[in-house]
Amino acid sequence: MIMNITVFGASGAIGSQFIDLATQHGHAIRAVYRTRPPVSLSGQIEILVTPDIFNPDFVTQAIRGADVVVTALGPNFAKHHNALTKLISPPDLHQRLARTLVWAAGTRPSPVPVVGPEGSARSDPGQGAVPVDRVLRVRGRDDIWAVGDCAHVPDLARRGATCPPTAQHAVRQGKAVADNVVAALTGAAPEPFRFNGIGFLVPLGRQSAAAELRGMRFSGLPAWLLWRGIYLWKLPGPQKRLRVLLDWTIELLFPRDVALTTSERHPAPHPQAVE
Repeated sequence: MIMNITVFGASGAIGSQFIDLATQHGHAIRAVYRTRPPVSLSGQIEILVTPDIFNPDFVTQAIRGADVVVTALGPNFAKHHNALTKLISPPDLHQRLARTLVWAAGTRPSPVPVVGPEGSARSDPGQGAVPVDRVLRVRGRDDIWAVGDCAHVPDLARRGATCPPTAQHAVRQGKAVADNVVAALTGAAPEPFRFNGIGFLVPLGRQSAAAELRGMRFSGLPAWLLWRGIYLWKLPGPQKRLRVLLDWTIELLFPRDVALTTSERHPAPHPQAVE
């Protein structure tokens, strides 16, 4: 069955992957962006661009005639999720505007109360993440450190900004906090965490990707080859790299296999009671 699908958050990792898979199956896509996408899209894709994706009139227009509505908005839009859901599926119109709603929102840390040295709890300003200082120590505490997705780390390279929750930052934060803990235990001064992000790579499927490295943006096949090369290089061990490389090579020549596995469990018969 070919469906008309409206996708909110089409520029994100989830939204772009969904669009790629849906177009491969022949579905007609209406993709909603806040800014014009940097890459050209192939297939039956209608692009809608608006800075206010929560405008009721725009939402009504975007989902009109859709069989499926997919929302793949990130956690930064969490406060608008309920309003968007009501616009997509109002009680008296949801059967006419859309038959299916798929929600694929991003994630963020759960709110964590931070206890100060005086024993009083205070809420954190980092949308759930624990606020830390320049040396990755929890603000107001000398004995607690935090890194990664759970930490609200100031980005010293961008005044007033925070480090994004990416692996390239978390790995370096882990090394930095280990050195700082040792320094604090030995009486030395901890070093501030400084790191300029290398960039981002987003695979879009169909041998296409979008990349930003050191301020340079490019897309298409070169970005896709770069993405595959970097992740192949990051795999542990030559045996693992060779296996993945062979899989990727076969994938270029033949379509993916579709497998369905089922496991039917039959309850064990109850033992007969012996009188």
